[in-house]
Amino acid sequence: MKGLLLFSQSSDLLFIDADEEFLESAYKNEETEGDYKDDKQNNMSDPYNAGLMFVPFLASQNIMSHELKNPYNKIVCENGSITVFKQLDDILFVAVNGDGTEDEQFLNKKILIFHRILKFLYGPVLKHVKPSRLQERKERQNYLSKLLKTWCFLVQEEHTFLMEAIEQLQANYVVNEKSLKLLEMVLKKVSSISSISNNHALLLVHGKLLSLYSSHNAYELQAADILIIILLATAQFPSNSELAEYLKPPPELQGEDGHPLSETLPSMNIENINKSTLTTESNVDSTDDEQVSQSGTSVDTCPTPNLNRLAPQLSHHKESGSGNSTEDLSDASTGGDQPSLSIRKITQEHRYKGSSTDDITERNDPQNITQNIKHSTSERNVESHSCDSPKPTRQATTSEASSQPKNKASSPKNEYQRHSLKPIPVCLHTPTCLYTPHQLYCIEIFPGIILAVVSEQPSSNQSGLICQLHDLLNDIVSGSSRGERLVRGDRQYTFDVLDMLVKKVTSSRCGFKIILRNIKQSWENAKSGGLDTALEQSQTKDLSDKILNSLAVICDNLKDLFLGMFIQKKVAQQEIHEVLHNCTQRIYKELADYKDYLIVKAQRNITITSYFQQFPGIVYFIFVDRTTNQVIVPALNVSPDDSEEAMKATLFLKRKIWRTARLMQQKLSQGYTTVLLRDGDFFISYYLWFEDNAHNPLVVQQPYKTLTNSPPPGILCGNLYRQLIRQCFPSAIPGSVHCFELICIHIGIVPTNVISVHIQQLSSRLWEMAGDGLASISLL
Repeated sequence: MKGLLLFSQSSDLLFIDADEEFLESAYKNEETEGDYKDDKQNNMSDPYNAGLMFVPFLASQNIMSHELKNPYNKIVCENGSITVFKQLDDILFVAVNGDGTEDEQFLNKKILIFHRILKFLYGPVLKHVKPSRLQERKERQNYLSKLLKTWCFLVQEEHTFLMEAIEQLQANYVVNEKSLKLLEMVLKKVSSISSISNNHALLLVHGKLLSLYSSHNAYELQAADILIIILLATAQFPSNSELAEYLKPPPELQGEDGHPLSETLPSMNIENINKSTLTTESNVDSTDDEQVSQSGTSVDTCPTPNLNRLAPQLSHHKESGSGNSTEDLSDASTGGDQPSLSIRKITQEHRYKGSSTDDITERNDPQNITQNIKHSTSERNVESHSCDSPKPTRQATTSEASSQPKNKASSPKNEYQRHSLKPIPVCLHTPTCLYTPHQLYCIEIFPGIILAVVSEQPSSNQSGLICQLHDLLNDIVSGSSRGERLVRGDRQYTFDVLDMLVKKVTSSRCGFKIILRNIKQSWENAKSGGLDTALEQSQTKDLSDKILNSLAVICDNLKDLFLGMFIQKKVAQQEIHEVLHNCTQRIYKELADYKDYLIVKAQRNITITSYFQQFPGIVYFIFVDRTTNQVIVPALNVSPDDSEEAMKATLFLKRKIWRTARLMQQKLSQGYTTVLLRDGDFFISYYLWFEDNAHNPLVVQQPYKTLTNSPPPGILCGNLYRQLIRQCFPSAIPGSVHCFELICIHIGIVPTNVISVHIQQLSSRLWEMAGDGLASISLL
């Protein structure tokens, strides 16, 4: 039994994601047994009715929170079910689990992650989670549920979301250079038709970052935002990344029993068939070089040279302010379901197909997921091996293109025709604003290979003014500690800043005259009510109700203004449609010969076998650079031809890796930066250390002390490592201290002093191997 519910301050249910068992339990509590059987079908069709079960809890929570200042954190029932409460941005998040697969730590993490997703999609306007129109509300419900389930799957299957760090695809020089040139071409084309030149382009291969290219004037794309982009792209274009699915012969080369024709027809020359198939795949009719060459004036988009990093010297590093812990790993609590055997095999519960926030149809219903995925997988297997049919040229009109007979080619042209290209409004973290509005376009080049283009929206500079004014007024109205400091500080300066921001916002020509007039009128009411005089008081609670109501009205209108200007956007214009389509055709043609290489590389990025000789006794490792938030881990795969014993051994190792990583995250939250423990036949070690720009180990200036409001380890719910650096090095210049993590698993017969040597040597080798791969993501 699982469920996640969001309630407003007025106890209105904004969102619900629950399984059938949770809904049945909710309706049984509300109605008698007879009524329940009669109305079960009607109730299950509207899950929002399940929120009535929490009305008594919400009333009690409001009293405990507002009057007693001691809100509920969790409720544990006699049957073992646990309910976690968390108040974020005037919204009460309620997470429930009754089957024991998710503990309190995981439920808290789920709430924070979902809150981060909502912020990424809607910025400060979280009320947009529940639209007023019923059909739009259902579509939004399905889309957000799909994103949540996708994260729950990825955090159990992918190191990227387990450690919350980017995994760079270790491709060769030719592929890296080609991909960067292709992304440069995309940004030049996009910039040539837009007045905004702050754009980013990414190539993703099954959740791993192949290349990232940013325009010259764009702000650095944060690693946390890249993780959310990967999440959205995976939810939009799910794919089965099992090597057997991609490397097996196409359907036309298989016998009736599903085996290759080489097994059923020994006399046939399969080598010639494979050669012919490869020629057919590569011979794709795409737009020529003249059509995709740069047209018009474009912005200079050149990558910055990569950073050169030095090898680590850990032999002289002294652990200061670090705790040590030794305990049995089996005692660690594990949040979420146990990892499955396949690293990327998206099962019935977690495979989805969709396009954007507003492009959700009935196929996104969780009950129809399995059927959609089976149809999509079989269709792509056929499409990816029949690319000989001609495609319309760029000059062909839409009607002419639609009149062409449908072929089975899995080219971007056909995907483009079948699925309308709709942008996803997103809000990125930039130095000027926490919610800088952008448009995200995700296009599938090949199954599992996705092009993501992030383009800044026009008038995005207004978002900084709107968010700054909203945050200041909201702090004063809510009586937060920050609002108290504002009032106790330079009161005249605070009033002048508010007045200046209101004038700048209301003077903008954004087209929302009614909203701007309401903001201006409410501000005049606040000033006439004596806001400047009231700010002379010592506390925000001394403000009159008239002033507080006026300021609250301004906050609501600012949210409506942000929603109308940046979130509620129409479908992309025809120019960007045409440009992205032509760029996709070019990328499809250029990467056709490297498709299989990239797919295999995504599954075999780094192999642990190459480390056995130099580091005898090592079983697995996870290395994370917390400065750039990039992770290096060996691949963990199982071949379909492996024996049952080998599959069981790999599954056992995978579960141990995930359990180890979660335990180390718990230890870090408790204040431990060095851990060495024995778990049965294995030694588990964890090290967190700091270095300067010259790669020399640093001794902490202040010991690390855990704080009650510290975010969990990772970067999606807040950067714990940045907070840790500020606490341990209070006098350090920003950017001069680098943080690293290393988790190792050795067999139990390896001496501890040998493990210490392995840690030092392994760190150095990873630096030598990665080189530019660990340079800042925006500089690739």
